[in-house]
Amino acid sequence: MNSLLNVLFVYAVPVTAATLTPTLIIFTAGQKMNLTCTTSASNPQANITWYKSSVDITSQSTFSTQREGGLTRTISSLQGRVVKEDNGKQLYCIASNTPNKTITSIVQTLNVMCKCIVCDLTNV
Repeated sequence: MNSLLNVLFVYAVPVTAATLTPTLIIFTAGQKMNLTCTTSASNPQANITWYKSSVDITSQSTFSTQREGGLTRTISSLQGRVVKEDNGKQLYCIASNTPNKTITSIVQTLNVMCKCIVCDLTNV
């Protein structure tokens, strides 16, 4: 009797990079920020966690995935309004898809400029 045997190999490919864009983070207080963290292609897909000065802010983000030759690239977008108190805080993302291994993006410092108000004091 001749039988055909199909074997499916499932392999893990660790995430090797987490890229944070844009690379220069300068905002005016009250402005909406939109940052993206993109992972290298991996299997299984990576989880992305966002931090602002060590505080988990992942709840302010969304994510999507892209399939690439049997692997998955994870893209997470972080959106929110910046306030003057955000100035100097550090933003970064961490990606992981295997136990005990995480990849951290470069750490960016938020530069928040305040809106200038010009007053005419000549008629006071």
